[in-house]
Amino acid sequence: MPSSEKTGNAAKERLFEKHVPVALRSKKSGFNIAIVADFNIAGQLTKLFRLINNHTIHRARCIVFQGDYLSYDRDIVLSDNDSGQWEEAQEIIAKADFFHIGRFPVRDNRLALLERLSPNNCVIQYFGTQLRQNANKIYSWHQNKQITGIGAWDFTMIQNAPFFYHINMMFDSAIVQAVPEPQGTIRVVHPTTDRRIKKTELFLDAIKVLENKYDVKGIVIEGKTNEECLALKGSAHMTFDQISVGIYGVSAIESLAMGHVVFGGISNFAASVYPDNPLVWVTPYNVEQKIEYFLKHPELLSTRGKMGREWVKRYHDPLKILRQFLYIYDLVRNGHNFMTAPDEQLLEKEND
Repeated sequence: MPSSEKTGNAAKERLFEKHVPVALRSKKSGFNIAIVADFNIAGQLTKLFRLINNHTIHRARCIVFQGDYLSYDRDIVLSDNDSGQWEEAQEIIAKADFFHIGRFPVRDNRLALLERLSPNNCVIQYFGTQLRQNANKIYSWHQNKQITGIGAWDFTMIQNAPFFYHINMMFDSAIVQAVPEPQGTIRVVHPTTDRRIKKTELFLDAIKVLENKYDVKGIVIEGKTNEECLALKGSAHMTFDQISVGIYGVSAIESLAMGHVVFGGISNFAASVYPDNPLVWVTPYNVEQKIEYFLKHPELLSTRGKMGREWVKRYHDPLKILRQFLYIYDLVRNGHNFMTAPDEQLLEKEND
């Protein structure tokens, strides 16, 4: 190999090794992956980038265009308007081997991201609203580009894009503790970023009636960082999630991991995928009655909460979901073929 090529490869490795633990750098033999998103949706993109760097043969960097108030982990956040970060982002895009895009890729001539994407070097992961509001346009783009899309088990996200692959949201249940047994007032939280979509008024109407009959307090959580939200959940016992799209999101997963009873709308499509999911299924017509049942039977809170914690560990475990992504990366990169052994892309391989 010419010395100039060796120098170029070394520079590329240094660029992508920025967040790789020093002890693991010599073990990295895979892709240089650029994770790029308009927002760090529910912290999923930075979580993935850390997992790749800490557990796989690949290296990863994470570029987010717009920061937010939720205070998730970060690598490069371009809304900081730091010229050094823009230059680094440009270099990452230019030198990446593979791309994991969060939501539809942002067109910005300074990064030339769209020009780098091809059917065998990227996946695009969708999280909800954007795909619902622009389904035909996005689906046509995917048909034309033949680029793989990934969504969760939400019918509203895939009804116009049947080729999409489904992977759960990830959550590390070890970062939260189970809430204590209820003593005295039972607290029901409702985290919301959009009252209309989350059907907040239904919750407020129900809880107003119930507060006049039971020792219960409803708490709406909004405008809080993720850390503040988790702290408020830590003193509660139940969560009203949402009745909107028919599936639960990261906020509900957090609550399940803490041992909350979680109320949410589950569609027939979602139920067909996981008929045993542990949410208490609600409709716009029975929110009050469903919450009241657990106020009448508080002894059931801990039993239902344990079911939720076990569910999160089983179906939202970050390392399990990381493995799903790795196999999809291999499929996109190398086409459909047989694997020679499990977990070839992990640094800590399981036994055959």
